[in-house]
Amino acid sequence: MDKGEAEEILARIRRDEQPLLRDPHFWRRTEERQYTLQDVYNVLHFGTMDGGPRYDPKYRNHVIRIRGRSCDGRDTRIAISLYRVGPCWLLSIVDVKHKGKFR
Repeated sequence: MDKGEAEEILARIRRDEQPLLRDPHFWRRTEERQYTLQDVYNVLHFGTMDGGPRYDPKYRNHVIRIRGRSCDGRDTRIAISLYRVGPCWLLSIVDVKHKGKFR
């Protein structure tokens, strides 16, 4: 899967044309890191893809990362497993830690 195909699947998810399910790991991380579903919505719908899709041979899928801002302004990244057909999965959500200074 190339970046263009991943962007097409992401666009379908954003339009609710392809289901996006939530993995139990995702729910644990959301609670542990004090995120809300509104935070996830903001990152998913207003964030940008952080790099291209990465193939995961263990699960036979491609994983993308979307980077954006939570409602409280935290720089946040969500991981989504993509499938060409059928539902995709929200895998995790993390605070993005910056090294060094912003310029």
